[in-house]
Amino acid sequence: LSLFVVCVVIAAALATTNMFTSKKIAALAEEASTQARQRILPSERYEKSEFVLNGTTYTYHTAYNKSEVTGYIFATSANGYGGVISVLTGIDCSGKIIAVEITDASNETAGLGQNTAKEEFYSQYSGKDNTVSVVKNSPQKNEIQAVTGATISSNAATAAVNTALELYNQISSGGV
Repeated sequence: LSLFVVCVVIAAALATTNMFTSKKIAALAEEASTQARQRILPSERYEKSEFVLNGTTYTYHTAYNKSEVTGYIFATSANGYGGVISVLTGIDCSGKIIAVEITDASNETAGLGQNTAKEEFYSQYSGKDNTVSVVKNSPQKNEIQAVTGATISSNAATAAVNTALELYNQISSGGV
């Protein structure tokens, strides 16, 4: 009986804490998302939309300055070595990658796969305009160099970026 009472009290305390903090957590998450969009593709305003590709629904934002579309930011992800790697990819209206930010690689191996979330890695995507591939040495056009010891994580991040490029191609060709 005392164990039951302790469990009920703890469950009630957790529920109460969640009730008081959930709105603040959601507001902080939205603020972080807004800041990430501004880093990737600075614009006056963003319009959130969804697009279904191969049975998966993706969220993207269209960036505007005044009434002119300046580009798109796609939220994509792919399975890495330890879990899901989440990526934001900014693409301008000509189909060129403006910037990429790895928003979550926390489940990847520390010191290896988590290095995909470092700017030295994800800055390699900037300027690419076609399907990107991963190589271990001497990247050429539309290739990036894998993180040493983390080829699976590098491939996952690249798969997420390539999904963003595919989404852009569908949307820009009127597939919305």
